[in-house]
Amino acid sequence: MNAWVLSGAALASFLTAAVAAGWLARWLLRRGVLDVPGARSSHSTPTPRGGGIAVLCGAAVGVGGMHLLTGGTTPGLPLLAAVGLIALAGLADDVQGLSPWVRLLVQTASAVLVMWQGLLLEKLPLPAPLDLPVGPLAPLLTWLWLVGVTNLFNFLDGIDGYAGWQATLGSAGAIFLGLGPAMSAAAAAMGGAAAGFLLRNWHPARIFLGDVGSTALGFFLAVCPLAAPAELRPQAVFTMAMLLWFFLSDGAYTLLKRLVQGERIWTPHRSHLYQQLARKLGRHDSVVERVGAAGTLLGATALGAYLTHDARWQWAVMGAAVAGFLAYRRLVERGQSLHAAAERHAG
Repeated sequence: MNAWVLSGAALASFLTAAVAAGWLARWLLRRGVLDVPGARSSHSTPTPRGGGIAVLCGAAVGVGGMHLLTGGTTPGLPLLAAVGLIALAGLADDVQGLSPWVRLLVQTASAVLVMWQGLLLEKLPLPAPLDLPVGPLAPLLTWLWLVGVTNLFNFLDGIDGYAGWQATLGSAGAIFLGLGPAMSAAAAAMGGAAAGFLLRNWHPARIFLGDVGSTALGFFLAVCPLAAPAELRPQAVFTMAMLLWFFLSDGAYTLLKRLVQGERIWTPHRSHLYQQLARKLGRHDSVVERVGAAGTLLGATALGAYLTHDARWQWAVMGAAVAGFLAYRRLVERGQSLHAAAERHAG
């Protein structure tokens, strides 16, 4: 698709989301739809939540404009319905709360809509020669990818600007995965809208995404690589995993750690690596700038490997990703251990 057309869609989405987020922040504040800080929060001031509506409005303007300009370049109705279901469930959770099981049911229904379109992950999303067929387990693997990314993205939306940065990066990277005109247009629009929202969500944030935004963005980013040509789909999913690496690795590591410790994984907490680093540095934007820069470099390298179809390069990217996560974990947890030891010594 013409780069100028994609850029126009992204710009329209950016401007719409930026304006909508400003208006929405005031509207939600007047109606008391606020994220009130508690003992496990990373913010200290009641802040409007539900700003993901502005992102979705911005993306809709971009996709609608693209439809008018190109005469029908729009993702299929089932895919739009799947993202819409996720967003509605997130909105209901923001307003009155939903049980984890209801959220999981809605996410599963949305995943089925995606798979109904033939968007299945039929091989392991690993570089060759480990991109092995999974046979009848393809629906389960696809469900795990879609639902897993959706929830991990939601879990990692805990400090100002972090999810907005990640959504912008992931959407921009998706454009290069060869998704076809419709999904490329949607990715450009979603990325532009996420960047526009980031203007209002940068530290100190004036509005939060809320579940309506974080779950819809996570689900959309998980769907994108499944729209790649079937022969490239495992590589596309691998590349998206690298684009989202510091979100996915932090979320998965913390989830497993809490399971081992016998904690309820669906309850709020402040034990993610990014949350610990935010407390250490004292500012949310310091975390986003550092981790975001590392994630952008890793994602750009992964895209290069994808475009050249070089399995050796992809394995090198995976090695760098694992090493990067281990260094990140050591930096955060070693600092916490030293701080705890100093407190015990002082006591």
